[in-house]
Amino acid sequence: MEGILIQDLELKRQLFVCYTCRLCTNLCPFFPKLYETFKDNLSFDDYFNLADLCYQCKICYHICPYKDPHPYKIDIPKLLLNVKALKVKKKGLSLEDRLLGRIYLESNFPPNLINFLNERRIFRKFLDEFFGISKDRILPKFSKKTFKRIYQERRKKTSENKLALFYTCYVNLHEPDLGLKALEILENCGFEVILPEQKCCGMPLLDGGDLENFKEFMLFNIKALKNLKIPIVTLSPTCHYVLTKDYPPFQEIYYITDFLLRLKEKGKLNMSFKELDKSIAYHAPCHLRASNLVSRSLQLLKLIPKVKVKVIEACSGMDGTWGLKKKYFPLSLKIGEKLVSKIGKEDLVVSDCPLSSLQIKQILKVNPLHPIEVLYNASL
Repeated sequence: MEGILIQDLELKRQLFVCYTCRLCTNLCPFFPKLYETFKDNLSFDDYFNLADLCYQCKICYHICPYKDPHPYKIDIPKLLLNVKALKVKKKGLSLEDRLLGRIYLESNFPPNLINFLNERRIFRKFLDEFFGISKDRILPKFSKKTFKRIYQERRKKTSENKLALFYTCYVNLHEPDLGLKALEILENCGFEVILPEQKCCGMPLLDGGDLENFKEFMLFNIKALKNLKIPIVTLSPTCHYVLTKDYPPFQEIYYITDFLLRLKEKGKLNMSFKELDKSIAYHAPCHLRASNLVSRSLQLLKLIPKVKVKVIEACSGMDGTWGLKKKYFPLSLKIGEKLVSKIGKEDLVVSDCPLSSLQIKQILKVNPLHPIEVLYNASL
């Protein structure tokens, strides 16, 4: 994906189609604002302000009746991403987007020090005041050891059947236990799991319109992954979406639950489950919905005997780095509360998306599980 200079006429053409259609009214804050402010003489600052309300969930594109191959070729997320890139070109990258775009790069700072600082109100006020990161947003803790380091220290299982794991920044820095559970499941299914060289998929950079650095990350990952000639499995719906939709086609890439269900369909899923007489509120994240993969996670969970699953298709309002920003934190919570209101008295809350889980934790004070964790805990 390359940043292109969007002409005013093209902006008006696509936005006018949306303005007259209104199918996406309830999807995100961008559309109500568009309907309220759209006019012929919008300035580029007006466009910039509109684009800031798009957090690239991709759901509007997923349901749009006018996307390619329709002759209108509407793609609002891509259009607004390029508006953000134009803003960066004209005004430079803001401090908050500069920091948030690199928030999941491995740091030389000790994780205990980062956790200590993040728990101090004075430091959070500093981030709030100077970098625009809300002092009230719960931040994930950094693990003492990264997933990559734990993987390097553990005894590896060898096999002729190999796959590559795109383990994601979040798992690497915050949730290595999730990575280890996925690793054990894949090894039990007969695979030798390798960790190829990889960088952040680049989604935090896209959030800020930093297409130049996104392209650098994209080219690094494509070079590292394209010649592996083995399946590539991801642990995050967002990373999967970026690798398969925002990158040019370069390799077959699977989301973890889709990959495991494919094994099941071939009779190769080496897992059996004990009864789990519990109810699950399953949150279907936006990027998983946009990839048409919600049913794969759902079918996998339903392999567990006696489990009852209620599906909730609603945006969490966290949306990558957007929900971390001070200026959008109240609106982010308002969106998230609509999701949380649909969670009843189920025994477990489950979501594939770690940042959605962070939002649910902030509002509901529970720790959602990933489907892989539920499967692992229920396995015999």
